[in-house]
Amino acid sequence: MLRKRALLADQLLTEARGWASELTELEIRGPGDLEDAWRRLEVRYGIPAQTFWSLRYRPQLKDMWVSVYVMLKFAVVAERERRAANLAARTKVAGILDGRAS
Repeated sequence: MLRKRALLADQLLTEARGWASELTELEIRGPGDLEDAWRRLEVRYGIPAQTFWSLRYRPQLKDMWVSVYVMLKFAVVAERERRAANLAARTKVAGILDGRAS
């Protein structure tokens, strides 16, 4: 039972690390902006900046709160939707400017 729990925790942490990394890469503006990007994500999604740090720099991390896991999942979905909507709006504006209004 403990072995299954450890495997599940490892799988969930791997998934959470991937989400945290994706959010960081989408938010970061350039060299030296890592911690500021985490603070902006904290303000936008309520995920503590320390969580991003821990998931990136603490390989010995064994467990995490379910609420943080869910918040990361929702943040990734919301960020993807936000960026898709932004791209669609910019594409529409570009089409209007080119005279291809639909």
